[in-house]
Amino acid sequence: MRAAAVRVWTAAAVLWMFAVFTTQVFSQPIAAQPFFQADSDSLVSQKVLAGLTVGEEFQQYGGFLHYVSRYYDRIEDGSLDTLPYLSQSGLQGMITHLFYQIAHPLMSGDTFLTVARAVNALMWIGVILLVIFQVLGTRGLPAVAAAAVVILFLRILSEYSLSVYWVIWAHFLPFAAAFVLYPRVLKGKMSFIAFCLVIAALVTMKALSGYEYITNVIAAPSVPIVFYGLREKMPLRTVILRIIGIGIAGSIGFAAAVGIHVVQGTLYFGSVDQILSKIADRAAERTIGTRPEACFQGNILQIGAQSLLLPSVPYLISSPLVIVLLVAGMFIGHAVIPLERAPKLIRALFSYYAVAFTLIGVGVALVLRYALFVIEAPYFTLAIILLFAGSAGLIVLAFVLPRRKPIVDYTARRSELRTLGWATLFSIPVSWTWLLFASGHVACHPTISAITFYMPFGVMFAVLIPAVLSTRPPQDVTSGA
Repeated sequence: MRAAAVRVWTAAAVLWMFAVFTTQVFSQPIAAQPFFQADSDSLVSQKVLAGLTVGEEFQQYGGFLHYVSRYYDRIEDGSLDTLPYLSQSGLQGMITHLFYQIAHPLMSGDTFLTVARAVNALMWIGVILLVIFQVLGTRGLPAVAAAAVVILFLRILSEYSLSVYWVIWAHFLPFAAAFVLYPRVLKGKMSFIAFCLVIAALVTMKALSGYEYITNVIAAPSVPIVFYGLREKMPLRTVILRIIGIGIAGSIGFAAAVGIHVVQGTLYFGSVDQILSKIADRAAERTIGTRPEACFQGNILQIGAQSLLLPSVPYLISSPLVIVLLVAGMFIGHAVIPLERAPKLIRALFSYYAVAFTLIGVGVALVLRYALFVIEAPYFTLAIILLFAGSAGLIVLAFVLPRRKPIVDYTARRSELRTLGWATLFSIPVSWTWLLFASGHVACHPTISAITFYMPFGVMFAVLIPAVLSTRPPQDVTSGA
């Protein structure tokens, strides 16, 4: 790719993704407080708007620990419970509050929070594009653009983008960093120990901002290890050992965050027993312990179906995630099955043209669904038109910008595609780890748990689609592949 074309397209992509994310698909003013997870965001925004100094904030709220009285808990007659609710606004809340202490002479708290949300969206966009360019950069701008557009239509990734509590980019940062840094390990420019230390530090940073989805955060960096390990034809034993190594590093990073919280809680409560008891009680409730009566009750398979596969992604798109998984299975099958040697029926089911037509079918279904949505809620007509038009424009721009015509080696591309397919397949169980280890949390948060589906499987699927479409078989082997 020509550097100038890449810079122009990247600037356009950042601007367009920023517009989509910060307006929550053109449904609100730029970087305003979104309806999505407003209660969680209040744990951070209350710190900013309270007008406390850093010392006062730490003294009254315990730094990373946020003490919220008369919140959430209610008794049967409907009055607010007088018992306080202890939650964690995290490192992100402390840093946001600290930056506001610097910025408050120049802007109000509400203005600062708007800027903070916009910065979070930009960080998230940067992490997404980093992964896409790392995997698809050699395939040209059109492939990169297609992956970015797929991300734009995954509604829940847009919803999380503005949150000053969730700081979603921090959840994906160890995964993105592994994609960027592991090739340096393979080239001998970075030791594997140093690589593990970086991942551990990023996991610690995320865990200090909340333990939610931490199993996915720890496991996600193993996906790049699989991708590069298979691409470089490393021994399977070496790949497995390095997966274990990176898992241990992430677990150490998580343990370090828990240790820091124990120290802070001890200083805040004056007793190590109190903070250990609170952490243990919450861990039991959120993992395999007894779930509150208000939460969905069922076994782990029922919880997974109820909270992850069957529910609709909120209002601007409503495809059950099970459909996405089925479509992904077709693309993964095309990538990993040696079609040249497969039986005729398998070649027909997973051929290039079969997956291309499947994608066209999904696109038509998506357009029809949005059309029905416009009929139901006509005030979203302009938002939907903008989403489709701008996203199509991003792909068109990638095609019209001057670029070097790549020399396509079908055999090499097919080999790389197979590697990406296996890595995408591997990312599926990685994305289910939170359900396995924290079914109580999933049961109590069905509207937000779908994000685990994309940590990191959804992102890998987004890059697999253009990888498949850019590996069109040459004419002389079309019938066999």
